[in-house]
Amino acid sequence: MVRFFDPDETANANWAYLISQGLLPYRDFFYYYTPLFHWLFAPFFLLPEGPYLIIIFRIIAWSIYVALMYTLYKIVYTISQDRLTALLSCFIFIVFPMTFDKVIEIRPDILMTSLFFIGVYALYTAKKVQSQQFFISGLCIAVSCLVFMKMIFAFPALLYLLLWNFSIKHASVWIQKQIVPFCFGFFIPFVLFMLYLYSHSILYLALDDIVRGSIITNMSSGIYFSLLDALRPWPIVYLSKGGITLPWIVQIGIWIFGFLGIPIVILRNRRFGLFIVLFVLFAILFLFIFRRPFVQYFIPLSIIVSVSGAYMLVWCFRFFHHMCMEKLTPLFFIKATIFYIPPITLISLLLTSYFMQYRERAVPTNGEQLEVLRLVHEHIPKNETVVDLAGSYLYRTSGFLYHVASYATYIDVFDPKAETLTQSLERNQTKYVVLDQKAYIFWTPKPDDIQFIFTHYLPSPWFKIYTPGVKFVCNRGSCIQYNLHNQPAFDYPSDSFSLHIKGNYIFTTEPKGQIVRFNGIQMADGEEKEFLPASYRLTLFSPVRSFILQFSK
Repeated sequence: MVRFFDPDETANANWAYLISQGLLPYRDFFYYYTPLFHWLFAPFFLLPEGPYLIIIFRIIAWSIYVALMYTLYKIVYTISQDRLTALLSCFIFIVFPMTFDKVIEIRPDILMTSLFFIGVYALYTAKKVQSQQFFISGLCIAVSCLVFMKMIFAFPALLYLLLWNFSIKHASVWIQKQIVPFCFGFFIPFVLFMLYLYSHSILYLALDDIVRGSIITNMSSGIYFSLLDALRPWPIVYLSKGGITLPWIVQIGIWIFGFLGIPIVILRNRRFGLFIVLFVLFAILFLFIFRRPFVQYFIPLSIIVSVSGAYMLVWCFRFFHHMCMEKLTPLFFIKATIFYIPPITLISLLLTSYFMQYRERAVPTNGEQLEVLRLVHEHIPKNETVVDLAGSYLYRTSGFLYHVASYATYIDVFDPKAETLTQSLERNQTKYVVLDQKAYIFWTPKPDDIQFIFTHYLPSPWFKIYTPGVKFVCNRGSCIQYNLHNQPAFDYPSDSFSLHIKGNYIFTTEPKGQIVRFNGIQMADGEEKEFLPASYRLTLFSPVRSFILQFSK
């Protein structure tokens, strides 16, 4: 609960806020998902505003994670009839280094995965004539897809489970008792969602954003997917530092044990084993569609690897137990080394790896974000727009339609041409921008946009919040405009500047008590006046060393 909030978490929470305020996805803000996940959180915004809400959302995400653990246990226990294998599957998934962070973040992936495997459990355990269970399975899987479309890769494996009981002799019963209830449950959520879109006249916009928007945002990144990149020693432990670490080594061990365990699952339970084979094959193929190997894409696959890895470990344990019945010979010790020491070592390493990562995450790192939250609620009116380039969660409407961290990689691809961030700031008269130098590793703004913000916004009295304004440093009547980093914005002196946001501006000088004219309008130090968007020429009447003209609340 104290770990830094990922920009995806803040984006998901902000989309839920926008929906709670009556804004429609696809029409009022750029959105290439389906809104089921965000509908889940939207009612919480009826509560008083405050930083505590995002903590509640993390608790909800953790609760969904616990539900997934229980579902995983039930599935593995059902197929193996072995409590040790079921518990070990959950244990491996809990400590899985690759997805350690992502499973408890505010993102739709974990809810999507939970609903899908609930549907798989209902389908696997359904008797041939239990129509209601097939209906529940179809319903859960459909809702899973509507939460997030990324589970479509598992449909071939799902179809295999559905066809398992098919026989020509009983085809009519199979269709009536299994296929029809499953399809009925599957199509109900999609029909209801289409009716929702149609009733709000956003059906075309939704289909365009979900299909075309998803393709554009994915394919325009210029980065091609690589399994080697996905499995490289990325910063598993230290979020800002990579390199080979124990958790990375443990992760590679889990993948190896997981793939070695697939044949064992097939031998023990052919139906579920072949389901795993299809699931893994299509999951890997699906990953190649995405040019960026984001870790959360591996959550469904890591569950399957945890199951097959548990089968492999249990098989090794029991093989050694069987060998214990033999006499103590040199061959016995060789076998023990091969089959006993590796799994025991891996489990010890799993625990060590888990506590290494937990120790880092237990250090509070979201205090600055929570402070920005508090300041936003206290000082920014609800009717104002905000642009957040820091990943600090905001309960405000964005001043930019395409408010996504990677917007610069795809915004120029849209036809008709999309509005730039600079144009949005001017059109919406956005008075508040949240910035954080560290956040540039997440955001990829266009150079012109970030230059505009640096030049036309200045630090406000509130932490990480910037407001419109200009600063000039003068020497013997010659002035140079400075940016928000207190560095020259241009390499040459200037006696003019432009304001783009209407509002009251306060004028301050160094030394105190100086006077400057803007387009003939005289302003004294400490004076406040209304300015309109326009170009202004300044005239100095006294030895001013510097002055600031900044938006006043």
